[in-house]
Amino acid sequence: MLLLLGGMLLLMIVSMLIGFKLREYLRNRHMRDMSESEKKRWQQFEKYRVSKGGNWKVAALIIGILILFMAAAVILGSARKGFLLLAILVIPLLLVHAGFVFKTKNRDQIISLIFSLLLCAGYGLYGVGVINNFYIVVVPFFIFLCWWMLFKMKGEQEATALYGNLVVTAGMDIDSQMNGYSQRPFSKESVEIKNMLNKNFKNKVDNFGKTMGKELIFMDWKINENDAIFYPVTAYLMIAQFYSIFLSLGKDKISWIKLNSEGKITVFVSKGDYDRILEEVTYHTLCRIIAERFERAFIESATGNKENAIKILRGEINA
Repeated sequence: MLLLLGGMLLLMIVSMLIGFKLREYLRNRHMRDMSESEKKRWQQFEKYRVSKGGNWKVAALIIGILILFMAAAVILGSARKGFLLLAILVIPLLLVHAGFVFKTKNRDQIISLIFSLLLCAGYGLYGVGVINNFYIVVVPFFIFLCWWMLFKMKGEQEATALYGNLVVTAGMDIDSQMNGYSQRPFSKESVEIKNMLNKNFKNKVDNFGKTMGKELIFMDWKINENDAIFYPVTAYLMIAQFYSIFLSLGKDKISWIKLNSEGKITVFVSKGDYDRILEEVTYHTLCRIIAERFERAFIESATGNKENAIKILRGEINA
């Protein structure tokens, strides 16, 4: 059993090293197609990512989880029992993630969820003895790991979460560096949105959320009778999703935008998201720009111009 688990750990480390090199190659190719402003922004956030551990932080987390799993297998006296325990522990996380995936209907997230569900099922079936070939379980895991490192991280984390999210692109437009960060939300009134929301408030905000969720601009949105709150994707998606469910734990840890039926837009930017701008900017100016972009994007989306709405929130065109 120890030989089997040790081989799996070695294969994991080698796969990640190869994956990091391939990812670096794909990243450099991706940068050739960027404009100079995009390239500069990406380089800034690559420095930020490296300063926070970058690839090695991800590798350490994955290896740490695997070592804990191996320890559990040794204590239980069976690799099968270890895989069964892993499958049982992962199920609640997958169910939480599935709720967000089915809500946003983002393609990359759907693929990720399907792979994760298949792996979890494979671990469980191997654990109870339905599957006897260990490699039927392990090989798909490494296929998924390679896909995650090479494509999902490149597309979601770098292109969207790290350098293309709503908070960061808004921060890039600010020259003012007075006052710095504040925890006080910023609010503005929009007469135009108020007039649009006289009827079918829930319908209109839900359609807007679905449009931006599919593009992974918003990771979640919650609609009440007279207001709705949107959670933009910034980084560390799974952690942010956890906090958006358990709001008492994540009250100040995730950014949000609230819209009520009277056209009032309220913006809060978390300290973690603020720090990703890399330069200290005036907090309320940052929130004001986000509110203005949200306002313009909502109006564009409600009038049928969804493509422009997406570009506005991504900072590709001015609000």
